[in-house]
Amino acid sequence: IAFMAGGYLGKVGVRKFGDEKVLRQLIGLFSVAALLIFIASQWELTSIWPILAPFCLIAVANGALYPIVVNRALASAHQSPATAAGLQNSLQICVSSLSSALVAAMASQAQMVTGVAIVICMGGLWMGYILSNRELSKHFTTPDNARVVSEDEL
Repeated sequence: IAFMAGGYLGKVGVRKFGDEKVLRQLIGLFSVAALLIFIASQWELTSIWPILAPFCLIAVANGALYPIVVNRALASAHQSPATAAGLQNSLQICVSSLSSALVAAMASQAQMVTGVAIVICMGGLWMGYILSNRELSKHFTTPDNARVVSEDEL
């Protein structure tokens, strides 16, 4: 229900404020919820609510993020939208499977590992946002040995 509500609210927000502004807010919501889950997962809990409430916020954020991210991926691949959609789905399944495998491998500490896995996913979300945002990605460059040492310094 939270995922569907997020999808609807995201659609309304994009119409009213534009996808870039909504995307930033949703990444912020996801990040806050992920950090809350991480913090709660490190405690000895007597109730499920400290983890369940932030999970609902993540579901809302995911429901609103998904259409924006898919639309951007398909828009950037004019000649092969099916390939872009397939790649996006493959990456999503891969990240989900790896996160689930991490939690399953450490099932005896599932609560703590769940928080760690979500923070890792949050890092991936931020990395994707930075790489796709030209304004932010210009601050990063691919390593190149030619820039490290010039012939004059030898």
